[in-house]
Amino acid sequence: MKTFRLIGMALLAVVMCVNFASCSDDEDENNDGGTVVSGKLLRSMSEDDNNNYLFSYNEKKQLISATLGGDKINVKWSDSDIIVETISTSFKEEPANFIIKNGIITSTVWDKGTETLTYDNNKHLIKISGDKTCMWSWGNDNISKFSYYDGRETITCTCTYYADKENKHSTIDINALRLYYICGIECADLLLMAHPNLLGTTNKNLLKSVTSSDGWTENYSYEIDKEGYPTKIIVTETDKYDSSYSSTYTLIWQ
Repeated sequence: MKTFRLIGMALLAVVMCVNFASCSDDEDENNDGGTVVSGKLLRSMSEDDNNNYLFSYNEKKQLISATLGGDKINVKWSDSDIIVETISTSFKEEPANFIIKNGIITSTVWDKGTETLTYDNNKHLIKISGDKTCMWSWGNDNISKFSYYDGRETITCTCTYYADKENKHSTIDINALRLYYICGIECADLLLMAHPNLLGTTNKNLLKSVTSSDGWTENYSYEIDKEGYPTKIIVTETDKYDSSYSSTYTLIWQ
């Protein structure tokens, strides 16, 4: 009887482990901050002016290098920080050290100072302070407004989203919403394009437009695959004189 009881307990433990693993897999698919790797990996992104972004990962699905034209970043991971080194033929910079806690960047240390990141209770990034200052406001689990100082004045931008399009991966948001301000060094935004969840909880929906207080508007349209990942992003920018131009980005996922 004791043997059967032990067997029963072992089977129960196996079932519980399977259920826990299933839940963990589900968590990897959401946009909750703290999960560094979620869903598909971004392998490449090409711009219509022939700028090609290429991304390489280790066996843990962590970015280890990325290239943009002749520029490259190398990435080293530890439990407490991420070190990003930029290699370029046109400029030289010291590496940046991204301090992480529970999978989220809390500060960036580089040769010109420290960028400090502030989050709310829902892991939404709401502010950076340091060499650059930027603030983000959230509504309906999306960034609804943000403001930043461009060296001359404070610019405020308002954002809209596609209510029927879920955001699987916030690649385009990194630059569109000035999230790259936390980087410090050039090309480190490639790390955030690969792992947007390093900045906490990401937008719930795909970005539709950004309108700036200094007169320009950016509109975004998408082609998405059957799993909801964008394979093509068309960005149309219109300035205060109603002149406009478009850029097309083609993305490959794995």
